[in-house]
Order: sequence, then structure tokens, then C-alpha cells
Amino acid sequence: MDMTPLTDEQIVAFLDDALPAEEQARVALAAANDPSVAKRIERLAVDRDALNAGFDAMLAVAPLIAVPDAPANEPGQPSGWRHWVLRGSAAAAIFAVGIGAGLFLARTDAPDDWTVAVADYQVLYATETLTTLPLPDAARRTSLARTGAALGLELTEDALAVSGLAFQRAQILSFNNAPLAQLAFLDSNGTPFALCFRRIDAEDSAPVTEDLAGLASVTWHQDGFGFILIGGDDAQAVESWQKQFADRMGT
Repeated sequence: MDMTPLTDEQIVAFLDDALPAEEQARVALAAANDPSVAKRIERLAVDRDALNAGFDAMLAVAPLIAVPDAPANEPGQPSGWRHWVLRGSAAAAIFAVGIGAGLFLARTDAPDDWTVAVADYQVLYATETLTTLPLPDAARRTSLARTGAALGLELTEDALAVSGLAFQRAQILSFNNAPLAQLAFLDSNGTPFALCFRRIDAEDSAPVTEDLAGLASVTWHQDGFGFILIGGDDAQAVESWQKQFADRMGT
């Protein structure tokens, strides 16, 4: 058996079914027998565009998290390897990363109250949600650029740098079939926060501080967007960060 360590390029080619059959089988066998290889496959398999397409069917029943059924094994692949990779530990990874691909928020009881939907989602976050599978620097920047482009904004990490919050990743959610951006942060204590925004037909409004789902939050309208900053229980800290984000998000 070839014991040569696998490169990331080989794993990506494996995920694209671009390796020769013998190499495909070698990577598959390594994933079945070596948890570290399986974890590398999980990490490199988080293709945001592909996940976004795969989760489209969730719009009608969100917020559910579904993992696609395992495809049939290709010749030479050990039986059940892909089922283990996707339905085992990757199920938790997909929730944790969510992740960039766009999970969906849909409500039937309060169809216009998007901030409540955001709060219901944010309250599920833990430190590990953002740290279990951290995005590499390049992927983090890409997630931010794609999220900004979907809402017609140019977003950069430098522009969003505020004291006390560390940017982790960005992703596109959907509310009532319209894009909703989520920028995820951690404070110095590992508490998760989210800055979410969507296009909204409303005049600019002053920030409003309130408790949503047990989390401190500030909501406001600015330049054709509705914003919410939410997380933790320190309303004063959230208000301070909101002022900085409002200055930086001006269009």
C-alpha cells in the first residue's frame, strides 16, 4: 500500500473525481482508515457554491439541516466510505460552518420580522460553531467578498475591523426568498456575535437596543439596508460596536 502522504491538491482532485481510478481508491481507503485524512476531506469538501445549490430544497421547511444521501460507490471505492465521511462527523461540520453556503431562515408566523428569525438562529451558536473548522485566511476573505457582492456591497476585513471583535466568516442566508448576509465574529471571551443585514425599503432609522431570544441586539436602518448586531448579554458593548459598524457600513 502506498504510504505517501496525501497533498491537499490530491484530495481536491479526489473530491472532483479527477484522479485515476487507482488513486481514487487509495484516497478513499485512506479516508476509511485514517480519521485525520477523513477530516481533511471534510474541510476541503466545504464548497460554498455547491452547498448553496444543495440546500435550495430547504427553503420550504427551513431551518432544517440536511445532508445529501451518499452516492453509489464508484468501482474501487471501499463500501460505505463516503457515507461515513458525509453522514458522520461532517454532519456536525456542515452545521458548524453553515456555512458560507447559505442555510435558510424561513418563518410563517412572523413573515416580516427578519430580526426575530436571525435571533432564533444566532441563539444556537456556540464558540465551537466558529472554531471547530476555522476557515483559512483566503477562504475567509473570499466568503466576505462573495457575501458583499450578493448584497451589492464591497466588504473587506480591514473595513470591518472593530476593537474587541474578531471576524470569523461570512455567509449568505435567505429570508422570504431574498438574500440576508451574516458576518460572524467572536469576542475576546469566545462569545459569538453576528452582524446581519438585508436590503430593505425603509428610511434610515436610529438604532434600537433590545433583548431578542435572550441575546443583546441593536437594530437600525441605513442606506437602504436593515441591520442587526446580536450576541451575548452585554448591551453596552453591542451598542458600542454598532456605532463602529454603522460608520463603516455607510454606502
